[in-house]
Amino acid sequence: GDRMAYLTIEDLQGTTEVIVFPDLFKTAGEMLTPEQLVRITGTIDRGDKGTKLRGSKIEPLAQVQTQSIKRIRIRLTDHPEVREQLPRLLDVFRRHPGSTTISILFRTEASLEAETNPLPNLTVCPSDHFVSDVEEVLGKGALSLLS
Repeated sequence: GDRMAYLTIEDLQGTTEVIVFPDLFKTAGEMLTPEQLVRITGTIDRGDKGTKLRGSKIEPLAQVQTQSIKRIRIRLTDHPEVREQLPRLLDVFRRHPGSTTISILFRTEASLEAETNPLPNLTVCPSDHFVSDVEEVLGKGALSLLS
């Protein structure tokens, strides 16, 4: 008797049962808590008792998102307060080191736009904390995560 699990996962389309066999349960069991956001990879098993998913891999969704993001685009305007925001923004970048590149999209009031190449020697980890820290400095919607 090794431990295994039967999960019910839910999305906007409905619910599905996932079978987590002992080998996967040993490595991913601690992630299986209510309301925990995870990505489950597996194979579909259509049997007499309905369709189920046989889990083969379980990963925290935050980790999956961080790994899939290739570049971050930061939007700046030509408003005077941007000059004061830049040092705070650089501080945010330094507090979240990682391997994702950053480009800057500069927009004027006349709706002219210019985007930089990825900034040299500056990479970050695009975690939820990073996003909220940038939005605290520049406001909601000031960055795009590009995969």
